[in-house]
Order: sequence, then C-alpha cells, then structure tokens
Amino acid sequence: MKYCTKCGKKVNKTLKFCNYCGHKLVNEKVKALETTETKPTIEKHHNTSKYIGIGFVVLILVVSLGMYASYQNRIQWQNQQQLKNAQIEKLQQEEENRLLQEQRETEQANALAREYEIQSQLEQTKKEKEASEEELTKKKMQDTLLAQDVDGDGLTLREEQTLGTDPNNPDTDGDGIPDGKDTNPTGGGRNLNVHVAGFELIIHSDYFDYYKNMERTSSHGDNYIHANEPYIQNLITFLRERATTKGTSLMDEIITFVHDLDYVSDYTLGFNEYPKYPVETLVEATGDCEDTSILMASLLRGAGYGVVLLNPPGHMAVGVKCNYDYGYVTYNGNKYCYIETTSHHNWKVGEIPDEYKDASFKVYPIS
Repeated sequence: MKYCTKCGKKVNKTLKFCNYCGHKLVNEKVKALETTETKPTIEKHHNTSKYIGIGFVVLILVVSLGMYASYQNRIQWQNQQQLKNAQIEKLQQEEENRLLQEQRETEQANALAREYEIQSQLEQTKKEKEASEEELTKKKMQDTLLAQDVDGDGLTLREEQTLGTDPNNPDTDGDGIPDGKDTNPTGGGRNLNVHVAGFELIIHSDYFDYYKNMERTSSHGDNYIHANEPYIQNLITFLRERATTKGTSLMDEIITFVHDLDYVSDYTLGFNEYPKYPVETLVEATGDCEDTSILMASLLRGAGYGVVLLNPPGHMAVGVKCNYDYGYVTYNGNKYCYIETTSHHNWKVGEIPDEYKDASFKVYPIS
C-alpha cells in the first residue's frame, strides 16, 4: 500500500494515478521514501481535514437541525396559533350563537308576553263588554220592570217608589181614587167645606182635584153619573132627613136642592160644552143645564130611582121613571117623566117648558 502525495489517501501500490484525486503517483522507491519521511504529515493533514469535514458536517447538521427545529417550532407555533385562533373563533361563534339564541329567546319571550298581554287585554275588554252588556241588560230589564203599571193605577213602579204608594194596590189610601189620579195617594190632603143650598158638605180635595183634572168627553154617558160616590150618598142622607122632617118626598127634596143652584152657562165661564162632574158642580155651586142634569141624575140614581138623560135640541134635562099620563117620554117600554133642572121656577115632575113641549127628545140611558 502507498499514499497519494497530494490527497494523502491510501491507494494501491500498483496504480500510477490516484483513484481519488487523479494525481500521478511516483515510483516505488520514491514512494517508499516519501512514505517513510512524510507519512506523519499526511496523516496529520488527513486528520485535520477529517475533523474539518466532520465539523462542517456537524455544523451543517446542527444548523440544519436548528433550522428544522426552528421550522418545526414555527410550524408548531403556527399550528398552535391556528388552533388557538380556531378555538377563539369557535368561542366567538359559540358566544355569537349564544347571544343570538338569547336574543331569539328574548324576542320570543317578549312576543309571548305581548301576545299574552294583548290576549289579556282582549279578554279583559271582552269581560268588560260582557259585564257592560249584562249590566245594560239588567238595567233594561229593571227599567222595563219599573216602567210597568202592575196594579193598573196609572203609576209605574218607579213612580210608585217615588211616591211611596203600594205597587200592588191601585188605591193606597182607600179613597176610591186611583193612585195615579190622586193628589194625595198615600193619604193626607185637605177637606173642603162646601156650603150649597143650605147644606154644609165636607168633600175631600182629592175628589175635586181628581175630577177637575179629568179629561172632558161627551156628557151623554155613565162616566159622568156618580151615584155611589161617598159625597153623593152623604148628600142623599141629608136630603132624606130633610124630607122626613118636612114630610115631603126624597125626590122633591133632590129636585129642590138642584133648583137652588145658580145657573151659569159654559159660555160665561169661557168654555164651549164643558160638562162638569157632580163634585165640581157641588163645590162651585153653579152650572148650566147639562151640569145640573148630571148632578140631579146622580142623586136620583143614588137614591134608587130609574133615570135617563133627556136631550131636546140645545138643552138637557132628566127623565125619572114614572106612571104619569103627561110630561113623559117612552124608552124601552118605560115612561120617563121630564124634570127641568135649571132656574128657581120650582118645576114639577112632568112639567115641560113651553119651548120643549113639541120638541123631539134624544134619550141617554143611565145604568
């Protein structure tokens, strides 16, 4: 074996050129000499190069490893950053989703609350409307009830409550006058002391007010004949006592009593055909022919006599059932004698004034 003088590597001794660096090799003699004398130098150079190569390789390795480690660290850091960013983004997204969900839930809750509030308001409005309608219905029913006249006295229940009258009794004070027409329906009032034809009659003001305010209709009817009124019956009692005292008939005393009243025509009082009820004629102590005829017919009928009203043209008189052969008219097979009710002439039963002797009479029955 021999060494190349240039690169110092071992080469085959038979070679003429170094198979590493291509250097021309010397002959064996010289080679042997060089080997003997320069071997240590070659080995030293060889070792230095070796160390340098190794160091360089190590350096490269270290640098490479550092660079690789740095790269790996950078990759790892980037991965960590990406992971961290991904986690942050995930957390942010989750937070956004949570906030969005909370917002949706809040909106839903608010919507439900609004819907519940609206529903509650609608239900409250409905209840108030139903309550109002029910109250209105009750009020209408109550008004309808209060507007009724249960006992037929001319007063509604509301008016009965106001006046304090009995809603089930048409004549609360029992005076014969319906509560709706009675000036004092619960009693009270005043008595009128009536002085007429020598008599003093006590007539309650309620009777006078009642008939004074009564609507006027035709005088040819029973509604003006008040045979059973208390004041009529009281007057008949007085007249019967007078007849007994004087020894006369009750009919004569009734006729005389009516004749003593003053005659005043409706025209004088400012009326045209204004028939009076008996109580008005008594209290006012005046009247025309129809007023005195109504009063006389009421007294005679109240005393038990059969009577009719006789109506010659422009006049009014009374017919009393009789058996006379003069001064009468026939009605339903019965004779009714003429009685004049006006003037102080003291007309007798059956005596007809000359102006009516040949007149035709209309007859109005009295029940």
